[in-house]
Amino acid sequence: IGTPGGPLSWAVVLGGGIVISQQGTAEAEQITEGNQRYGGRDTTAGGTVTSASASAIDDDSLDNIYGGWVAGGTNTSGTTAASNSVTVSGGTIGGAVYGGYVSGNGSATGNSVTVSGGTIRSNAYGAYIGSGTATGNSVILSGGTIGSNAYGGFVAGSGSATGNSVTVSGG
Repeated sequence: IGTPGGPLSWAVVLGGGIVISQQGTAEAEQITEGNQRYGGRDTTAGGTVTSASASAIDDDSLDNIYGGWVAGGTNTSGTTAASNSVTVSGGTIGGAVYGGYVSGNGSATGNSVTVSGGTIRSNAYGAYIGSGTATGNSVILSGGTIGSNAYGGFVAGSGSATGNSVTVSGG
């Protein structure tokens, strides 16, 4: 399969996003619905989103942005958001930013939010989970503004958050 810029090297589906490599350049397709942006999304309880990414740049105006979003039921095991990321280098996010998001019971591991510019009017979460475990998630702030709080890992209900981090550097 060829494209105007050269041959298509490979294509892989990762958590609902499509990653394409063409002549050494990787591009990820994001899903934007209304004012919500998703790097990857699984709406089935017990689903998994892994290695998806989303970003906000100068002209973006979004309510919320999610690296990976997974529906989790109250009694569902195996629901996982892992290694998802969001990069904010500009624009305005009216709500919150989530590296990994599990709406119910499950786990979130190794998700991240990196902010180098722009404005997040609410919270930044490396991972947010309804209940379960949040482990090894991070928020890195080197510029821009977070209007409320930054959480490496956040568990809204029962469960545990361990080994999560928030790092602030620069001005």
